[in-house]
Amino acid sequence: MARLHSAAQTALGHPCAEVDNTLAQPAATPINTGERPALAALRAVFMAHVSFVVEHPGVPRVIFQELQHPGDTALKASVRTLMQQYRQLVMQLLTQAQAANTLAPGVDLPSAAVLFLGSVQGLVMQSLITGDVAAMTRQAPGVFAIFERGVLDLTPSF
Repeated sequence: MARLHSAAQTALGHPCAEVDNTLAQPAATPINTGERPALAALRAVFMAHVSFVVEHPGVPRVIFQELQHPGDTALKASVRTLMQQYRQLVMQLLTQAQAANTLAPGVDLPSAAVLFLGSVQGLVMQSLITGDVAAMTRQAPGVFAIFERGVLDLTPSF
């Protein structure tokens, strides 16, 4: 069992690096959406994360299993680093959206980042519980739309 556990941790080294590249790439890609490029980048990152999990459903399963064990491990440290970088990316995009006056006044950026990350994590957890990982692809656009409406400045600019 320890051998399998160790093999799974080693195998996850590559997917964790791939997750990092998968999530960062959409935000780095120039987006020609006109008025809300930071939010378009957030949407791209959200959808890239969902796509990664759909393509690699074993990664969150092993991570969730690993989190059940007490103490720190190399995998937990890698995931923690990845999540910190992911949170920083989301905060950077939210800050850009705020600077462009796209967000509603007074939006709590750290809380918006938690909501963003938690929305993806919720989709992942529900898909694993139901056994329908592909459902994430169908549900993700609606979940992101609700997030977006929660942070957008929807006052008309006359």
